[in-house]
Amino acid sequence: MSKVYLAQPLFDQNSPDFEHLPSLPAKFTLDTPGARLALALNYYTVEAYARKADRDAACGITAHPDIMYVPTAKVSAEEADMIGCGYSIDHPDFEKVLAPIFSRLVDRLIAKMMAAGPNAEGPIAMEALSIARTRYTIEAIADHDIIRFEIDGLAVFEQRDRATIDATCAFLDERLRLHLLPTPPKRKAH
Repeated sequence: MSKVYLAQPLFDQNSPDFEHLPSLPAKFTLDTPGARLALALNYYTVEAYARKADRDAACGITAHPDIMYVPTAKVSAEEADMIGCGYSIDHPDFEKVLAPIFSRLVDRLIAKMMAAGPNAEGPIAMEALSIARTRYTIEAIADHDIIRFEIDGLAVFEQRDRATIDATCAFLDERLRLHLLPTPPKRKAH
C-alpha cells in the first residue's frame, strides 16, 4: 500500500490495574487484579486503514475501559511487525490492507519453521495477527514429513460473531496455502 493510516492503542496509566501488573503471578485468572489489563496490553495492536476517515472513525475508547485508540503517523520497529488490519473481512478494503501485513507474517512464520530444522516434530512456529480487533493465531505443526497449519480466532474484549471469525480463519487458511504452494512453471506456447 502506498498510503496507510494508523491507529495506536493508548493505555490509561491512571488505571488502578497498573499497580498490579508487576506482581501479577505467572498463572492467573481473569479475576486476578491486573489480569484484564495485562491481557489487553498484548491484545490490542496498532491498526492499519486505507482511508483517514475509516481510521478516525475507529479511534476512541475500546471495549476495554483502559484502552483508547488514537491516530498516529509513526510506530516503533517492534510495533511495525505487529500492525493489524483494522477492517473486518466484509469491508471492501480488507484485502488491500491485509495483503502486505499477511506477507510479512508469512515471512516470519517461514523463518521460524526453517529455524526449527527438518527433523522438528510438533508445534514449530506460531504467529499472531490482529484483524478488526480480533486475535488470529497461525500455528505450524510438523508431523513427520508434513506440516499442517492450525488457524484460530479469538475475540477477548470486543464483541465479534463466530461466523465472521470462522470466515476469516477460512480466508487466512486459503491465503496461507496460496503463499506457500509453489506456482507451476509457465508453459511455452508452440
